[in-house]
Parts: sequence; C-alpha cells; structure tokens
Amino acid sequence: MVDVAFSQQADHQTKRVVLSDAELISLQGSRPVELPHILSADDFAAGGSLVRYRAELDLAVKPEMPLAILVGKVSLSARLYVNGQYAGACELGALEQIRCLHKPTLFVIPPLFWRVGRNQLEFEVYANDRQLNGLSPLQIGDANQLDLDEYRPRLWWQVSLVEYLMWISLAFGGLGLLVGLVLKQDSIYFWFGLTSLSNAVSCLNAIISRPLINIEWFSWLVFTSRFVSVVLFLLMLLTFFDKAKPWIKRSVMTYAMVGAVLIWLTGNSRTLVEALYIPCLIGALIMPGMMVYWTTQTRQPSQITLTLAVLLVSVASIFDWSRLLGRSSLEGVYFIQYAYSGTLVVVGGLLVQFLVNSLLESRELSQKLELRVAERTADLERAHQHLLSVETEHSRSKERERLVRDMHDGFGSQLVTARLMAEQGQMTSSQLGQVIDECIADLYLVIDSLASDVITLDSALANFRYRIEQRMLGKAIQLHWRFQFDGDVPALPPHSVLQILRILQEALNNIYKHAHASHIWFDFEYCAASGRLRLQVADDGIGLPSMANARRGRGLNNMTQRAREIDAQLVIANRDLQSGSLLQLTMILKHELS
Repeated sequence: MVDVAFSQQADHQTKRVVLSDAELISLQGSRPVELPHILSADDFAAGGSLVRYRAELDLAVKPEMPLAILVGKVSLSARLYVNGQYAGACELGALEQIRCLHKPTLFVIPPLFWRVGRNQLEFEVYANDRQLNGLSPLQIGDANQLDLDEYRPRLWWQVSLVEYLMWISLAFGGLGLLVGLVLKQDSIYFWFGLTSLSNAVSCLNAIISRPLINIEWFSWLVFTSRFVSVVLFLLMLLTFFDKAKPWIKRSVMTYAMVGAVLIWLTGNSRTLVEALYIPCLIGALIMPGMMVYWTTQTRQPSQITLTLAVLLVSVASIFDWSRLLGRSSLEGVYFIQYAYSGTLVVVGGLLVQFLVNSLLESRELSQKLELRVAERTADLERAHQHLLSVETEHSRSKERERLVRDMHDGFGSQLVTARLMAEQGQMTSSQLGQVIDECIADLYLVIDSLASDVITLDSALANFRYRIEQRMLGKAIQLHWRFQFDGDVPALPPHSVLQILRILQEALNNIYKHAHASHIWFDFEYCAASGRLRLQVADDGIGLPSMANARRGRGLNNMTQRAREIDAQLVIANRDLQSGSLLQLTMILKHELS
C-alpha cells in the first residue's frame, strides 16, 4: 500500500499529486507494484480476465470541490471505486465490450466520496493478450485544472489528432477512389482510395471506445484493416513511382486476402499478426531506399515530398514494432498512426494537385484547341471565299469566252464577211442592210442572255416577241403568237437560253428571206407535270425545197448543232404536201438549272 499525504506532496500552484505506488491483485496473487506497470502474461487469462490495482491517498482535510483522477493509460478497459463506492468507468458498458486503451480517462470524484485520512482507490482492469496491459500513474488534483492542463491536451494528441488525420485522408481517399472508378483503370487514385479507406477502418480502434458490433468482429476488423492498409500502402507507393507490375499487384493482393482470413481463423492471434507484419516490415525498410534512388533519377518535387514522408513512416514503424513486442513504455503512443495518416494526407494533397494541374492543362489545351479551330475555321473560310471568288471568276471568264466565241461565230463573222464582200463590190446596199439587221438581232439575243446569271425562258421569249414585232412593222408578213405554259418554266442558264433564241432567230431569218410567206405562227408550250418544253415555228411559204436551195448547208447545220448542245430534239419539215415549213424544238426540263 502507498500512502500519500495530499496536503504535503501536492503542488501548491496546481494542487496536484501523482500516485505511483499500488498493490496488484491478479492470477498470481497480490504484490506491490510501481506505476506505470505492465502486466505479465501470467497475471490474466489469455482470453481476457479482470485484475485489480489498489492505491491509497491520505487527505488532511476533506475537499470542498470535486477532485479528478487522470489515468493516462489502462488496459483494454477499467472502472474505478473510491472507498468502495463506484466512481465511474472509462466508458459505459461491460468492461469486456469496451475499449479505452488508446485514450486518457478523467474520473471526476464528488467531495462526498472523499474522507479525511486514508482513501482507497481501486481499479478493476480488463486485460487480454492482444495488447500491452497495465496501469499508468494516477494524477489527482482539482478537476477543472487537471482537465485543462492535462486531460484535454492528451485527448487531443491521442484521439482528436488521429481522428482529424483520418478524416482528412479519408476525404482525399474518397475523392481518389471516385476518380479511379471514373477513369476505369488501374491508377494511383484507385490504390490511394483503397489505402485510405482501410486506414480509416484501422483508426477506429483509437477513436471508438464502444463498438456497435461484436467485440470479436471489431477486433478482427481493426487488426485486418491495419494489416491490409500497410500492404496497400506499399503497393500504392510502387504505383506512384510507376513500378507496380501486374504480377506484383496480384501477389500483394493475394497476400493481403490470405492474411485477413488467417487472422480470423486464429482468433486475432497476436503472434500471427506479428508474423504477417514481417514481410511488410522488410518492405518498409527496403522501400525508402528504393524511393530515394528513384527520386534522385527524376528529381520531381512530388516524389521528393513523398519520399521524405515515407522515411518518417519507416522510423515510426521501427519504433512501434518494438512497442508491439512489449518493449516500450505503457503510456507511449503508436507513432505510426500519426506518420501513416499524415503521409496519406500528403499523398492526397499531391494527387489533388495532380488532378487540378490536369484540369488546368486540359482547360488550357481546350482553349488552345478552340483558338486553333477558330484560326483554322477562319483560314478555311478565307480559302472557301477565295475558291468561290476564283470559281466565280473562272465561270465568268468561261462565259465571256463563250459569248465572245458566239459573237465571233455569229454576227462577228457575218460582219467580217459582209465587209469583205462590200469592199469587193459583191454586196448591194439592200443586202448589206439585211446583214446589219441580222447582226443587230443576234446582238439583242446575246444581251438578253446576259440579263442575269440565271434567266427565265418566258421573259426571254417575251423580249424576243417584242423585238420581232418591232422588226416586222410595215412588212407584209403577219405574226401569230401562242404561249401555253402550264406552271413556271424552270430557270435556264444563259447559254441554253441564247441557243434557243438563236434557233428561233435562224428559223425566222430563213422564212423571211426564202419562204415568201404571208403568215408565221409561233407556238410555245410547256407542261410542268412532264417537264416537256415544245417551241414551234411554222409558215405558209413555199416550203423546204426553196429553203434548201438557198442556205440549207449552213443554216440548218447551225440549228442542229445548237439543239445538240442543249440536249434538245430539233425537227424541220414541211407543214403539208402543198406549202409551208415547220420547225419544232423539244426539251425535257426536269430540274431547275443554276
């Protein structure tokens, strides 16, 4: 037994004492121990049992305010009795179903529990063979002061910090797992997400004191997730440096799954867990050296940062390995939980940076692509306009050449011939006037065909009728016109209109010069349903023999050639056996031409 006079050994500024002498009552019997004390395997049953620690506090006066007892570390769980009265537990529930080994506990004892003189403090501690077991020194003092100075800092360091790191890494991991699933490929984001998820599950052991599931299932989940997390962590590092071959991934995942099954089958055996960690520990010792080598080759800032973080994890792993084997102090914490979660936060930050950089590069590339597309579109538009201009100019040039050729072959050649004949005295003034009239008529035809790029036949025929009627004023020939257009006549190119008008002009000239006719009938008909266009010129003159004797060779041949150029059928014949001639031009207009 240890007696401590609170009034003599208390810190007068903090009013605090520390009890380090106690009596242990275990399966080995009763013996005095010094706190912190670590239980031996013979003190409790392997499957778990209760042991008791007793300490005594001597008070000179009864306290007026509540005193608190701070326990930095107990075994799996504990409850406290003060002078035989139940004063509380580290967590509500049966001791074998709660877990308080990773957090400090502050027992606030009301003044009525205390008495002047000797006070007995008894801790019932539940211990099993899956972790270090024992009891840390007992700090006793003013409840408020002990809470502010000792309990809250310890709680933040041992529980809250672990929880914050876990949630941050889990948030990064969830994002990484989502990105990995979206990418639908074996990427660093996917393995980082799995590692963070398994680490979060393993951290439940330090955060949750009262599991909602069976304690055996909870213990297996914690042991397994911690083991799987380490395995995935090594695989994640290899993937980060692009060194994870497919066979390595298959082997590592097989090892992780087999280990999880063995942990369950052996009842969360501490010995098995230590054996399973041996390859991981070897990997943790080799990996930093390999990472340093890879980093010196690439010198990438992200790899340098990760390598430094992993070196810290390796140091923490070595320290915690000795703690796992029972060779560290009872109150020491597992530094791996800070270094490991912190490293995952670092990796998460790096991956978020990679993702942000990728998005920025993608946006920049998209902007550059849009700019280039706009430039190429503008270039294509300019090229298109240039081609249209060239094509238009080419079409105009061809049309000009055609018109020049038509004028040369038409009234141009007639004027040249007439000039030569006049100079040689072979043409009378009346013949010269007739030639000039024909040239003027041909020139009008050309002008009509140039009225627009696409001209309607009915307007051209109307202009033709007007000129012919003006030309025949005062002549002894009567003109008869019939227009029967069933629907709008499709627009024709100028060349086709010009050829049709020249055929009609040639027919009129032949009749006027050779047929000696009194009447000329113009019959123009179009049927929209069939697309058939029929142009007919008839007279009551002497007929084809006389016309054939006059200019059959050149006139008829010209008309036949012009009809062939516009895909029309030309028929020239006598009206009947007595007199008169008939010219009929037929075309099929199925589509509008441009």
